[in-house]
Amino acid sequence: MKKCVFTGILLGLSFCAFSQIPPVSGSDVYDTSPVKFGQEEFENPLINSINREPYAATSISFPTENEALEVNRSSSPRYLSLNGLWKFKFITDWEKLPSDFMSEGLDDTSWDNIPVPSTWEMQGYGEQVYCGQGYEFRPVNPPFVPRKDNHIALYRKTFNVPLSWTGQNILIHFSGVRGAFYLYINGVKVGYNEDGGTLPAVFDITSYLKDGENQIAVQVLRWSDGSYLEDQDHWRFHGICRDVYIESCPDVFIQDFAVITDLDKNYKDAKLRVRPFIARKKPVDISNWALEVRLYSKERVLAHGVDLSMPVEKIISEKYQKNFSLAKYLETEVKAPLLWSSETPHLYTLVLTLKDNKGNTVESRSSRIGFRKIEFINSELYINGKREYLYGVNRHDHDAWFGKTVPYERMVQDVTLMKQFGFNSVRTSHYPADPVFYDLCDEYGIYVMDEANVETCGTDAELSNNEMWLFAQLDRVSGMVKRDKNHPSIIFWSLGNESGVGYNNAARASWVKDYDPTRMIHFEAYMHNGGSRQYGYGLDFMKTNRPAVNPPEPPAVDVVSTMYPSVEGIIKLATQKSEVRPVLMCEYAHAKGNALGNHREYWDAVKKYPRLIGGYIWDWVDQSVIRKDSVTGKEYFSSMNGTNGLVFADRTVKPALYECKKIYQHINFEYNNGVLAIKNEYNYLSLSSFDFSWKLMDNGKVVKRGVLTGVNAAPGTVSKVRIDADYSGLKGEVILEVNASLKENTLWASKGFEIAWEQFTLQKAKMVSINTVSEGDKLSVEKNKNGIRIYNANIDIVFDSRTGWIRSWIVAGKEFLEKGPRLSFWRAPTHNDGGYKPEGNEISRQWVRAGLDSLQHKLKSFNQKNINGDSIVILTKYRAQEVGNEAYIDYSTKYTIYSSGKVVISTDLQPHKSIISFARVGYTMTVKSGYDNFSWYGYGPFDSYNDRHSGARLGLYRGTVDEQFTHHVYPQENGNKYRCSWVSLSDNSGTGLIAEGMPYIQSSAMHYSLENLSEAENESQLKHMDDITWNIDYKTYPIGNRSCGPPPLEKYILFAKPMSFSFSLCPVIND
Repeated sequence: MKKCVFTGILLGLSFCAFSQIPPVSGSDVYDTSPVKFGQEEFENPLINSINREPYAATSISFPTENEALEVNRSSSPRYLSLNGLWKFKFITDWEKLPSDFMSEGLDDTSWDNIPVPSTWEMQGYGEQVYCGQGYEFRPVNPPFVPRKDNHIALYRKTFNVPLSWTGQNILIHFSGVRGAFYLYINGVKVGYNEDGGTLPAVFDITSYLKDGENQIAVQVLRWSDGSYLEDQDHWRFHGICRDVYIESCPDVFIQDFAVITDLDKNYKDAKLRVRPFIARKKPVDISNWALEVRLYSKERVLAHGVDLSMPVEKIISEKYQKNFSLAKYLETEVKAPLLWSSETPHLYTLVLTLKDNKGNTVESRSSRIGFRKIEFINSELYINGKREYLYGVNRHDHDAWFGKTVPYERMVQDVTLMKQFGFNSVRTSHYPADPVFYDLCDEYGIYVMDEANVETCGTDAELSNNEMWLFAQLDRVSGMVKRDKNHPSIIFWSLGNESGVGYNNAARASWVKDYDPTRMIHFEAYMHNGGSRQYGYGLDFMKTNRPAVNPPEPPAVDVVSTMYPSVEGIIKLATQKSEVRPVLMCEYAHAKGNALGNHREYWDAVKKYPRLIGGYIWDWVDQSVIRKDSVTGKEYFSSMNGTNGLVFADRTVKPALYECKKIYQHINFEYNNGVLAIKNEYNYLSLSSFDFSWKLMDNGKVVKRGVLTGVNAAPGTVSKVRIDADYSGLKGEVILEVNASLKENTLWASKGFEIAWEQFTLQKAKMVSINTVSEGDKLSVEKNKNGIRIYNANIDIVFDSRTGWIRSWIVAGKEFLEKGPRLSFWRAPTHNDGGYKPEGNEISRQWVRAGLDSLQHKLKSFNQKNINGDSIVILTKYRAQEVGNEAYIDYSTKYTIYSSGKVVISTDLQPHKSIISFARVGYTMTVKSGYDNFSWYGYGPFDSYNDRHSGARLGLYRGTVDEQFTHHVYPQENGNKYRCSWVSLSDNSGTGLIAEGMPYIQSSAMHYSLENLSEAENESQLKHMDDITWNIDYKTYPIGNRSCGPPPLEKYILFAKPMSFSFSLCPVIND
């Protein structure tokens, strides 16, 4: 990963109202000093907040039960948004912090305006800093932070409290503020909070308000002691990044409530248990007050007769009301509720209504809930008694235009795409998401691993082994659990990420298990086997595949979690005799750029070994931010940091996502002797929910279609149908393709959306290219000092005798070549390869060290032979070597030119010295402009590789050259078509060249040079050219793993060894 490192001596200074930090030498100090008298809140790990209301489930006060049924928090008349333009002043020098910025009478008309919510870096204030490992400030000296570059943002806004709220209590909600902040109302300090912008900070401001206009002021610090717990790999953005609103509530109100849905042993009936917590802002006689709880269906009809009531006195008098085991519950049996799962996300609406002694409604609160049960049975994951795999992905909060302020529409895009491409789970890496995101996961059906905002990568495990930091770490996980506990989508609580092994983590896990024993606890950092200063890095803890838990993990967590293991590594973990817990990959298959090779093998292992329950790909979306070219003004996405997504920053899908969809599909097919077996791997859905069709293709052309009827297999069963796929008489490659699609519209896709598919090759045959020229007259030869021309009516080709390469090829009277085909061992490195840089990882480094990017091809011999008058042979021998490099490759190329116009190119090569692998082995030519139509028979329609083609389909494809190029934000290898029988480039008349495999080739074409693609670091550096680079390859290096993970699987690696291969080129002329 890229590292963000700041050097230099940063002295602690005393500015304004802030006290001086201890002098530091500039070197990192990891031990935390004892807290001193007068130590500021923002440098005190024992203070996370002042005057903040307790964390509670997300809800809003409604005046009536009927209004609460809407659940929409912003629709309540007791809700008032403070989003919009605020006055803003950005302070870079603490000495210039105005002492009266919070005052009511301050003239702030000269201040800037800033939208709230937003982050100030995305609005043009301060530097945009991405850190992938380590803190963005120096020195590291917890809990103290530097003053230099510790920017302060001042926000001000006026607001009026609605007259209808008179006599009510007024709470202000900050849904998320990145950075530590102080709150002032009408010039008076109200409170303080630090969390990193992921949990709500709620303050009671009733006593600070006045009639008419009120003034709010907020002071946000970029860094605080809380920053030491926020060392995640992402953009370090700051500011009021989530919604701000005020809420009115009565003197007695429902402060919190927990909902538990216990299913019986048959997973049919349930016990609904509601644990409320009632708070009083003023002394109020609550005699004969009652709390009522009702359950409603989605049609807003009372469901299952759930209509409960409990005296408020009974609730308030219970001192253990927040304890899972000892609290007073409102509970009832529910017969056969609709169960919530990722496949069938059935939701009910629970409404809690507080009534006074006269039966008047004081307030109502509501929540969507789902009935479901999470278990590990025999070390496997079960939900509602059915085995589940986690087809998961990690997701950061990110938007290219708004940073950490993710619009609602973008969140809808995320969950919709996840559902469409087969994902059933998301990890909120590495902090709690906006509450709206969990609402969407509840509604769409996405299992959630909810992760606390704790990561201490820059201090390793030091803070996890220092009890002074326990409260701060616990406050973050407990706040998350309390806020999100009623979401049925959440099945795991995660204590955080990459914080090392330590007793603080065990204490936090114990708290979570005691508060909510209905869910599982996750924490990857419990792994005791490498990648840590505590236990020794070893030679390369990624290459060791983390194959064992050693010593055994403490029992506080429920799963053995690992990140970036190899396939071999997860198998070793799953078969380890000393462990019985399920094994989960919390991060794997690093999706940086053109990636996700050998993903099939991971899932073959998961399905084979019982303790493996799945994993979360790293990660969902590129963390690119929008940039503008200083010369052209064209916008493009940043490329160097966090571009690890399966989708681009604008949520455009990358080709790798189709690999996931195919591997994760829950309908699978087998075909034998005319009978199609359709296996239903869903847990709840019958195959009657889908339409099924088939088509028969001959050399890629559809010759027959059909619809399958009567397919109605229950979950876990197989339906068999006969297909009339008679292919007698067909001469080409015959493929049967079957498809399953949605029969009805769903929330996330429309009727007809494809859910699953499979192809079966019924007949293999040599592909016959079309429109090639027929046999021709005898070939003629012309020689001069610079070359040899070979020609007849079908071909006109010139070899350069000085280089041995084809210099010219005339097709239908036009020059086809700008530069003739020549053998190449180089492709542009992918981002996971390490990029085209010396500091890249070992894959790209070994190619550069072998000089594969700079080979000089020295011609050793050049000879011509005539064979029977029907063909002419050109024989060449070369040594390819970078100047000054000991490594080299000897190879010979034989060109056999036939009177038909076909040229067969055969190559034998032998590498020497220290070449470990090749980036590719194939030929590259530059084609004249105008030949922009790219056609092929092979895997398509998007990129495919030897280790990533499960999601691609064999077929006949056509498109422009530009349509084959995938615009990764960091330019890299892309556009390859795997297992092609033939590939052609032609002009609009259909004239050009066709390359045929013997038996197969790989190919790509682009309007960029290979050198430009290798060297460019972002889209603005790509130089689109009129000519075309055409690659025709025997083999290419795989694209799986590396970067943060193990190397590609050995069976796919293009090792440097002797090899021989052939392919042909032939004119295509459209008469």
